[in-house]
Amino acid sequence: MTLKLQSREFEFRNGQVWLIPTDWEKTARTTGRTPAMLQLQQGEVKDASVEGPGDFQLLLANLSIARFSDKRTFFVPLFLAPALIRIGEAEIMNGTTVVSIQSDGLFCVTLFDPHERKPLAHGKLKLSVDTSTFTVHADENGDVVFLNMPTSYRIQLGADMGMTIVPI
Repeated sequence: MTLKLQSREFEFRNGQVWLIPTDWEKTARTTGRTPAMLQLQQGEVKDASVEGPGDFQLLLANLSIARFSDKRTFFVPLFLAPALIRIGEAEIMNGTTVVSIQSDGLFCVTLFDPHERKPLAHGKLKLSVDTSTFTVHADENGDVVFLNMPTSYRIQLGADMGMTIVPI
């Protein structure tokens, strides 16, 4: 199946995608298979394995996007779609489904040393949602770009770390 990602605000270029069935843990126990990483290229994922209709969680990582309004490109290390994606029998028969990505906009989290007020290049930020925890790394300026409000995750900072959140 082909997944096509679309948004009113952004062009999705490249990245990694996990399409996670809501019952994946049950399936993993019986088959030993976990959701596979898929490649996003030019806004599409080819050959996504969807065995039947259902609800799926969409996880995007190492995502390259461009904003339509100003053509700026951004690197987003992690995006967990806030709503489940429904894939029905008609989409499976057609071999294609369009996934509309809704976001709160772009936000920049800057990690900094609270004593010296200097950005923490390549600092680590731990994010949790539900039962999953992810680690993302800031760039050389201490920045991490989010495609949704960062506070939708539980954020863990290091003991000597501060952060700011600014819409971009």
